[in-house]
Amino acid sequence: HLSQSFADVPERERLLENIEDIENRIQKVMAGTHHHNLSELTEDVVIVAPKLSPSETALLRVEHVAALATDKGGPSSHTAIVAKALGIPAVVGLHDLSERVSSGDLIVVDGSRGVVIVNPTPVDVTRYESMRDERLRGEEEQLRALRHLKAETLDGFRVETHANIELREQIPAVIKYGAEGI
Repeated sequence: HLSQSFADVPERERLLENIEDIENRIQKVMAGTHHHNLSELTEDVVIVAPKLSPSETALLRVEHVAALATDKGGPSSHTAIVAKALGIPAVVGLHDLSERVSSGDLIVVDGSRGVVIVNPTPVDVTRYESMRDERLRGEEEQLRALRHLKAETLDGFRVETHANIELREQIPAVIKYGAEGI
């Protein structure tokens, strides 16, 4: 349909991604194929994969995921949206990264800049840790300063602030930063 708006394209892509995910899950169950279950993570990891399906992303044990890096995907992919919503650094659309890393490699993922460094130097590690800490402090200070302000236009019109969440794990942040609802 030619009159369809550009804004519908990402939604259609996510819908197709969801349908493909369901198809793949059914095929794996029927074939008896075992794959990694991201809900069983017991240590902190950077997940590097060709792509993450919506169901795999939903199963993430957030407390053990330091970052995500995928070969496929874009800013409107389910992985990118969920990672952003959960505050997990992520870079998607890296083409062949999953073929170039091995289990045990040290990986830096800078989601703000779209940078992934495999086996960084100690200087790189120190620099990125410092940048992360500074960024987190700055964001925390900004949010703390704004938390108690009323959402109001310059002419006095009051606006309620509600959070748009994907997962229940986001609820503590909603409360912490003063949203008035979901």
